[in-house]
Amino acid sequence: MSTRSRSLAHPAEAGRLEIAIPEIRGQVTYLIALHEIGHLVGAGRSAPRLESEANAWVWALENTEVEPTDASLRSIGKRLDGYLHWALARQHRKHPPRIPPEDHVFWRLRRLSGT
Repeated sequence: MSTRSRSLAHPAEAGRLEIAIPEIRGQVTYLIALHEIGHLVGAGRSAPRLESEANAWVWALENTEVEPTDASLRSIGKRLDGYLHWALARQHRKHPPRIPPEDHVFWRLRRLSGT
C-alpha cells in the first residue's frame, strides 16, 4: 500500500476485509475510492473476479455525487479491459478465471474504453 493511500476495513463474518483507497486527486481517484468501497458494501461482491469488479464500478457510479466525465468513464472501461486480458491469459489453467456471461454489465462498462 502506498503511503498516499488510506485503508478502510469492514467487519466480515469470517474476519476482516480491507481495501486501499488512493489519495483523492481528481475525479478518477474519487471514483476509484468509491469502487473500492463498493467491494465492501455493494451488491455482487462475492461474484467471480471480473463480475465483482464490474459490480463495484456499478456501485461507484450509482453512488457518486458528480457526473463522470468521458475520460473517467474511459478509465473504468480500460481497467475492466485490463482484467479481461488478465483472465484470458489464464484460460489454460486448471481453474481459469471466469469470463462474465455476455449479458453481464461487465461488457457494457468495458465498452466505455472504446475497445
